[in-house]
Amino acid sequence: ERLRTSARSATVVYNKKIAAQHYHKEKLELLGAYAGSRANKGGSKGSEVIEALQRTRGLISQQLDKTQETMKYLDEGSEKLRQTYAEYQSHRGAVASNAQLLNKLATRMMTDSVFVYFAFAVYIAVCMYILRKRLF
Repeated sequence: ERLRTSARSATVVYNKKIAAQHYHKEKLELLGAYAGSRANKGGSKGSEVIEALQRTRGLISQQLDKTQETMKYLDEGSEKLRQTYAEYQSHRGAVASNAQLLNKLATRMMTDSVFVYFAFAVYIAVCMYILRKRLF
C-alpha cells in the first residue's frame, strides 16, 4: 500500500514537472527566445523581440476574427430566438381563443342534447296521450 501511494505521488510530481517544462517551452517559443537561440545564436535580441511581437499580433488578430465571427453567429441566433418567441406569442393567443371557442361549442352541444332528449320525451308523451284517447 505504501509502495503504491509513493508511486502515485512520484507519478504526480513527474507529470507536474513535465507540464511545467512544456509550459515554459511554449512560453519561450511564443516570445521567440527558444526558437531564436536554437536557430541563430548570433542574432540580435531586438529583431527576435519584434518577430515575437509580430507573431503575437497575428495570433491576437486571428482570435479577434474568430471572436467577431462568433459574435455574428450569436447575434443571428438571438434574432432567430426573438422571431420564434414572437411567433410563439401569436400562436399562443390563437390557441387560447380557440380553446375558449371549443369550450363554448361543448357547452352548446350539451344544451342541444338536453333539448333533443326533452323534445323526444314530449313527443313520446304526446303519442301516448293520443293512443290513450283513441284506444280507450
